[in-house]
Amino acid sequence: MKILEKYIGKSVILSSLVILACLIGIFSFFSLIENLSEHDSVDGIIVFFETALELPGLVFDLMPIAALVGALLALGGLTENHELVVIRMAGGAKSYIFRTMLKSASVLVIIAIIAGEFLAPVCQDISSKMTSRSSESEVQNERIWTKEGRTFVSAGSLVSDCHLNNIKIHKFSDKGVLEESRLAKNGYCIENGWELNDVESTFFNDGVTRVERAEVLIWLTEIDSSLFGMLGLDPEKLGLLDLWTYVNYAQQNAQNSQKWVQAFWARLVHPFTIYFMVFLAFPIVLKSSRSKPLGRVIFIGVCVGLGFYVVNELSSSFGIAFNLDPIAASFSPSILILAIGAWLNIRAR
Repeated sequence: MKILEKYIGKSVILSSLVILACLIGIFSFFSLIENLSEHDSVDGIIVFFETALELPGLVFDLMPIAALVGALLALGGLTENHELVVIRMAGGAKSYIFRTMLKSASVLVIIAIIAGEFLAPVCQDISSKMTSRSSESEVQNERIWTKEGRTFVSAGSLVSDCHLNNIKIHKFSDKGVLEESRLAKNGYCIENGWELNDVESTFFNDGVTRVERAEVLIWLTEIDSSLFGMLGLDPEKLGLLDLWTYVNYAQQNAQNSQKWVQAFWARLVHPFTIYFMVFLAFPIVLKSSRSKPLGRVIFIGVCVGLGFYVVNELSSSFGIAFNLDPIAASFSPSILILAIGAWLNIRAR
């Protein structure tokens, strides 16, 4: 049985990785075209490397689709070559084959976690800094906002984690009255705060306005450089640890953390979706391969996988737009796949 387990597992893993490579090639091609159109003034080699740095994120995002189609391809091939019949005659029950496929999915889950949690955040950070240096422009096209207590801070652009431009700091009283307002040309992170340059400070006190100017001003705050770095990036591309760090900070300072919480739960459930996809593939092959050719079964898998990808993206967007419960919005697509798989497995018995 060990030999059969290795044979089935190897078929599922290799098929899934081949499909993953094809999907990454397609998505990377369109991403490269988009990056070239957005950064027409940037060196093409820089854009190429920027696209290459997106690969770990694509591995994480596309692994569920690859697992579904790969499992269909592997199991469908075994069925079409009558190998599945031989395996079952040798004592391999449906439950045994199913468990073997889930064990194989664990390898894919590990690959996805390594790519998504360890490689993708690092690559995105490198990509942001590379784009910033090469184009001599900012990462962000709109102001970055955050708050600490009753102090609201915004930056016009994020050059790097430790370098902000066009900084505005507004401090309000307990009654919501503006007390201080500071404008700084730029700022660099230092220990326990920021060094602001070319600063204009305005103080409001009982109807009296006082303006002070300084070439350099030390602003002591607990808002560190990594926080601004996260605010300048897409939450969906951050790791669980970074997301959890910002969610805790936002909740402690009474900030709206809806999209960050949504991204956290979506990222948490994503690896389990790989298991659900393999779970779904098993009954599809058993029901379809008897009357349909392998190519049609694969086509069904591609449609289901892409459909899940679209529904998953829409679920996240709707969750943020309509302020839905983040857990429900994140888990709904996966629960739907699990329910369909369970229903098909019951019918396939």
